[in-house]
Amino acid sequence: MAKQPVLDLDTLVERSPVRIDGVMYEMLNPAELSILDLHRFGAAGVELASLKSIDSSSEITDDQMKLISATLIRMVRIILRAPEEVLDRLTDVHRFRVVNAFNALTLTPPPAAAVSEAAGPAEELTKLPTGERS
Repeated sequence: MAKQPVLDLDTLVERSPVRIDGVMYEMLNPAELSILDLHRFGAAGVELASLKSIDSSSEITDDQMKLISATLIRMVRIILRAPEEVLDRLTDVHRFRVVNAFNALTLTPPPAAAVSEAAGPAEELTKLPTGERS
């Protein structure tokens, strides 16, 4: 049986296009974000998720709406390569859709589980290399 790789990395990435007002712009591939940008994007996502937990019976304050908008702006600026004037024209709904599209790119299926053959009787598995038991 051929062994499955523990990790499969690609250094060549493809950027997904986003069309805004008939012009194509590139959305970064999750694999090309820096560790810092990944952290910032993830932290903003957690912040956004906590803000979205407001239920429909709650009143949303102006400050909460401003915070949602500012968070979406930060997230889109990390992942979408477009001029400032284009980014500024986007509504919060547009920004939310861009963020959702980016998140969908990160949802790759996990590799299939590989089942290895048993190493031996269970008693032998508990022995240390010196022959002592743990």
